Amino acid sequence: MKKVCNGSKYLFLFLFCFIACTFTYSIITSDAIWNFGFSYAIARGEVPYVDFNMVVPPFSPFVYLIPFLFSNSYIVYLLFQSVLFVILFYFLEKLFGNRVYLLLILLVFPLPSFLIPIIFPGYNFLLILLFTLLLYLEKKKCNDYIIGILLGLCIFTKQSVGVFFVLPSLYYLFKDRKKFLKRLLGIFGVCLVFLGYFLLSGSFFDFFNCCVLGMFDFQNKNQSSFFPNFYFWLWLILVFILIYFLIKKEHKLFTSYLLCFSTISYPLFDHYHVGLFFFVFCYLIFSRVSISRRWITGFCFSLTFIIYFVFMMICHHFEMPYIASFPNFEMIKISRKEEENIISISNYLKQNKNKNIIFLTNNAYFFKIINNLDITYYDLLNYGNHGYHGTEKLLESLKQEKNAYFILSSFEYQMVDSDSQFNMDIIRYVIENYPLVEKEGEYEIYQKVE
Repeated sequence: MKKVCNGSKYLFLFLFCFIACTFTYSIITSDAIWNFGFSYAIARGEVPYVDFNMVVPPFSPFVYLIPFLFSNSYIVYLLFQSVLFVILFYFLEKLFGNRVYLLLILLVFPLPSFLIPIIFPGYNFLLILLFTLLLYLEKKKCNDYIIGILLGLCIFTKQSVGVFFVLPSLYYLFKDRKKFLKRLLGIFGVCLVFLGYFLLSGSFFDFFNCCVLGMFDFQNKNQSSFFPNFYFWLWLILVFILIYFLIKKEHKLFTSYLLCFSTISYPLFDHYHVGLFFFVFCYLIFSRVSISRRWITGFCFSLTFIIYFVFMMICHHFEMPYIASFPNFEMIKISRKEEENIISISNYLKQNKNKNIIFLTNNAYFFKIINNLDITYYDLLNYGNHGYHGTEKLLESLKQEKNAYFILSSFEYQMVDSDSQFNMDIIRYVIENYPLVEKEGEYEIYQKVE
């Protein structure tokens, strides 16, 4: 009976993750398309940082390369993500018991923006999974070499946060140096493996530029998001609560790790990045509140389903969302207007295969993937995503292009707000310096004539 209950529980988690990732948001308007694109590019033989840009180390794209061993389908990709989601809750339950399923209710309430994006595939979700596993290994007093390896993987998942996870281990530097050295050796071993990859692939300096030097550009270009807003104050309150418990010396190591995780919100204090921290902050609540009722799991699953179903029905005016299919994306939620624009641009690409066509849109990855094209440095056009002085280098590269055709979307850029990461400097340069030669749906095509 217990095995049947566990099987049903994991099946619900699996289906919930898959359905939420498929139907909550359009793939072409979320970060999920970029995370999918990183692994897609590697599967095609492209080298990260050399052929295309990322601001995070490559561990996450390599992990998400696993479903590409079977298919380039986004559905297979989401099935793999659903397995990871089940693994996350498996370890959460090991840590805190069945009360962790209250997190499912938090994930869907309030929709649509606060916590639900956390379950989407990518490096931030993988970091939460590794972080949860790290807490579990610390609780079980696992082998320090293994903990060190896990700390190293966290660094090479998201360097701006992973390096802080090493700080709680400094506690052992004076108390138990052998323990600290073992962890340090584990971290060093992971660093050696990735250093070997960077040297063999010829990507070391490009990696250093994008993921180390580029962090200065990322911080400077995205400072507008630092201006105090609701999410900043929420983040600050949660940090003060953790500092309070740290001063009281209650669960010191555990609280230290949670405080280190708070850095994931800097410098983008928005619903997504603060939501990531809030999700992990809830671990503190579960560590202090005991709910051992057997019915809590069923209650959480039922309420999660009801809230999600009702909200999605309201959003879609009690109609089924429109689902379209494209190569590599057999089943995605978009609008009919978006589908028309996608078909229009795809037909343009087929009719102009020999032209030097460059996408300067938020949807560039999607267009490249459905048309089986390589990913380039132009395709993820966000501030701080192109290394040190990245905008200047990108403009210089753009000026060197021969007989180029630039695909832009004036409708898309009108929707860009002041806190957007999208690089409007590049867009303005093209509009101001090159003539508009054609329109395809809501997209405009500019030509650079030699």
